[in-house]
Amino acid sequence: VFDNYHEIPPESSFHEVFKSGLAGISPDIHVIILSRTTPPQAFAGLFANKVIRIIGPKKLTLSLEESRELIQIETGEKLPPDVMKHVYEKTRGWAAGLVLMGSSVEKGNIHSFPAEEFIPESIFGYFASELFDKMNENFKDFLLKTAFLPRMTVSIARRLTGMNDASKILSFLNSNHLFTGTFPAPVREYEYHPLFREFLKSRAENRFHQEEVRLLKQKSAILLKEAGHFEDAVELFSESEDYENLITVVLDQATQLVSQGRHKTLEQWILKIPEEIVQKEPWLLYWLGVSCLHLIASDARKYLEKALKLFKLQDDITGLCLAWASIIESITFEWNDFTELDPWLDWFDKHILPSLTFPSAEIEVRVSLSRLSGLIIRRPNHPDLPLLLEETLTKSREIGNVALYMQTVSWALTYYAWIGDFAKTDVMRARS
Repeated sequence: VFDNYHEIPPESSFHEVFKSGLAGISPDIHVIILSRTTPPQAFAGLFANKVIRIIGPKKLTLSLEESRELIQIETGEKLPPDVMKHVYEKTRGWAAGLVLMGSSVEKGNIHSFPAEEFIPESIFGYFASELFDKMNENFKDFLLKTAFLPRMTVSIARRLTGMNDASKILSFLNSNHLFTGTFPAPVREYEYHPLFREFLKSRAENRFHQEEVRLLKQKSAILLKEAGHFEDAVELFSESEDYENLITVVLDQATQLVSQGRHKTLEQWILKIPEEIVQKEPWLLYWLGVSCLHLIASDARKYLEKALKLFKLQDDITGLCLAWASIIESITFEWNDFTELDPWLDWFDKHILPSLTFPSAEIEVRVSLSRLSGLIIRRPNHPDLPLLLEETLTKSREIGNVALYMQTVSWALTYYAWIGDFAKTDVMRARS
């Protein structure tokens, strides 16, 4: 076994000497060469004649099942599935990492296995002795400053560190398999192995002052935000306590998150902001209400009612309309005490109906749809209802919002069925 072959310079004459030595070895002897880099040009003939074969990093990476078996050997028993999932996500099938994590547990004591955020000291020691401590100061500085980036392009790394050789450093780390990988993207992006990144973050927090670490996280978040990596940016804005930028991301991305059905993500983002800030910002309260509207409607309504009051104080007609519409939706979605609709229908007649000018066609449809559902349930004989229904159907179709149109059709079918106008229900089915 020949280890650390990558330490021999590419231009060294040793490669030719070594190749000649390999040619004289008996066929029944196998030679294993361990290297972080691709074989030197001198070995090309050996590959052509199939004397040498490469076992690359992908083949050396263990599967989830193989990782589970290796951990079982080290710990003496099987890990619970959720713990094993975490371990595999952290190690990504890296055999040495699995051994080090497994060996940190006392034999037969599965309950002492590392908690979610725990990384055994032995792994940090491995990274320090085998990799980090052998690097020059320029590389160390680069690694520590980029430690808080879950992913990075060369441009992001250069702007964060101020190092013009960022491209060479990342290329070297990747090509030498120094726990730095790449993945497809419009622009090539690099990422550190999860365990290596945890090691680097720990080293950075020990080396830099607390304010330096905060500023590094903040700058990293700003760069990630500019690159469109909003989830990563949110985490770092939260850690650096940059709530101004965090709120900007939340409000900019809220509509898209909801349209994608990612209500839970939106809720988690808002909950990273201190409650005293959220309680004073109506749009945060509004989106917090929307995020949990279809999960816990009663909680959503509390947030929405508080948001509506603040919107009223600020004369924010957009917020006022959307908050009112969502309050109605929360009551109808809950499908429980429909008498709660009455004061809100009256509120609409008093505060919105007199100055019925909507900020946009979509907001008009949302408000009309909510009013429509409320009137159908509580006031099916209301004189405005037939015209309101037809106008909402027409306008929801015109704005091209399929979800709003289908909701309107659903309420129209309900209304016509309730009043016994089955001819209209047949027309509605045909139209939709």
